Amino acid sequence: MMELETVLSREVLQILDRMDLSVGMVHRGRPGGPHPSSSLGQGTRFEDFRRYSPGDDLRYLDWNVLGRLGEPFIKQYAREEAGRLTLLLDRTASMVVSPGVEHTLRSVAAILAYLGLKSGYHVEGIPVPEPGPWEDISPAVFRGRGAAGEVFQWLERLPFGVAGPLFEAVRGAVGGRELGAATYLLSDMADPEAGDRIFRFLRSRRCRPALVQVVPPMDRALERSGHLEMVDPESGRVLRLRLTPKLRRRYWKRLARFHEQVRLRCRALGVRHVRLESGLAPDRNMVQCLRKGGLLQ
Repeated sequence: MMELETVLSREVLQILDRMDLSVGMVHRGRPGGPHPSSSLGQGTRFEDFRRYSPGDDLRYLDWNVLGRLGEPFIKQYAREEAGRLTLLLDRTASMVVSPGVEHTLRSVAAILAYLGLKSGYHVEGIPVPEPGPWEDISPAVFRGRGAAGEVFQWLERLPFGVAGPLFEAVRGAVGGRELGAATYLLSDMADPEAGDRIFRFLRSRRCRPALVQVVPPMDRALERSGHLEMVDPESGRVLRLRLTPKLRRRYWKRLARFHEQVRLRCRALGVRHVRLESGLAPDRNMVQCLRKGGLLQ
């Protein structure tokens, strides 16, 4: 199993152990939902054994253990409560164009997953688009704090660079699944037509979506000058242009306007939004950015 400190430093783990997810209205203590409680007793998900004490319900006595060890042990179960944490991980082609975007996305996912498991949530990872039969990855659900290493391994194996429009990719990956009350989309949002449709779709699935937008630093966009040949990673369309300082400034201005539009649309639709520049390490600064964006507390 992967050691936690190979992905998140000891300092970050210590910080996260003092924090929690800010997931909004998630009901705790009400049996019947998909959020595992930290309390043990009569429930539906096996959690652990403990020695029998007088007065314990004999229906939960493990007769196999009694036969092997000659001592009575009671099976303990965790109640299932409302709430699940879902990570939708954008792995479309635009995610591999700029160095660092993919790495930063994995780091954010590791932080959110670690906090979810620490708090007792079932953490579900869904690749977007849905993996094909030729790919060695599939959606997965992780349970228990001890599963953090498994999540990190799963994230490391997640391939990126799959061509396709983002909205259709999200809709196909979600399919008929029941999403968590807290659902996080981790994406660069490079498809300008996808935002509203994705958020309305997710809200229609009775979840409270949040967006972590990972983007390249503005000052590194189109660094080169002169004649360029650019390829749209999603469509494959080739654009030939002569890049001048004036054209670069216009591009930066338009890109800043697009990011502001994403922020405003998220606000209008009640979607929490955090924008991170790629290249950020999973450190104290990243945690603080997520906290300031309302995802952590």
